[in-house]
Amino acid sequence: MGFGLPSLAVQLAVLALGVVVVGMPHGALDHRPARRVLSGRWPRAWPALFVVAYLVLVGFTLLSFDVAPRLSLALFLLGSILHFGLDAGTIQDDAPPLAQLVAWGAPPIVLPMACSPAATAQLFSWVCATPVNGATVGRLGLLGVALWIGGLALDRRTSGLDRLRLMSYLPLFLVAPPLVGFGVFFCLDHAPRHLRRELTDAQRGSVRRFGLEALPATGATLLGMFALGWLWRVGTSIEETTVRVLFRTLAALTLPHMVLAWLDARRNRPTHSPVSNADGLRPIAQSADFH
Repeated sequence: MGFGLPSLAVQLAVLALGVVVVGMPHGALDHRPARRVLSGRWPRAWPALFVVAYLVLVGFTLLSFDVAPRLSLALFLLGSILHFGLDAGTIQDDAPPLAQLVAWGAPPIVLPMACSPAATAQLFSWVCATPVNGATVGRLGLLGVALWIGGLALDRRTSGLDRLRLMSYLPLFLVAPPLVGFGVFFCLDHAPRHLRRELTDAQRGSVRRFGLEALPATGATLLGMFALGWLWRVGTSIEETTVRVLFRTLAALTLPHMVLAWLDARRNRPTHSPVSNADGLRPIAQSADFH
């Protein structure tokens, strides 16, 4: 389908703005689950342990893209499906079955590959700094869509309304360029859901307080992205550099974010599934406070 309209530069600008305003803050609050996971065993040392471990995982991920770019991309995509799919677990309050995990996690990854393979392959090539074959991307995307449809068919726990919401991503990616479709999912669905859960579960503070808490990590991430952009700018267009910096940074931040989310959910997982409220979210008193 190609990139279509608006222009690629406009798509990147809007996506980058959304990631900075909404996406990064939801990860910049990772010190909260880190405190819950680490402070019991290391009440004084947990902040230093959190920062060091976080930076090690971020650095490892960034380095892996230079050593094995295609493998790193594949692991990032699979990890993203797992992370997005575990949203089902935050609603059901336990680990989702495989069908539900695929139903929730696959759309933002496999649909752009199937609907716009050439454009998605170009983006992957920029992220990897090495060519990625569009036909291969398309075939993998179609396989992923088949698995996604199978997951939706076999999933028995997701509500009808949530099914409609998940299926709405198919026409979105059929019409919209990959960056637009992914931006809609990440900035208007995934990140806001976790921010809302953190605000709701805390039962204290305000949006302003959470914004101030997220500001230092968000600012540090932006400085790091500018530094990476300066390092990777030689011989590349501004669009290529932006895509590489943006998605490698997301990949680097996703790994520690996923680890903390899993540890926090495992620490709080109940022995039985509580009854969900009308919105499909867990009762506040029983929440795992996932992010």
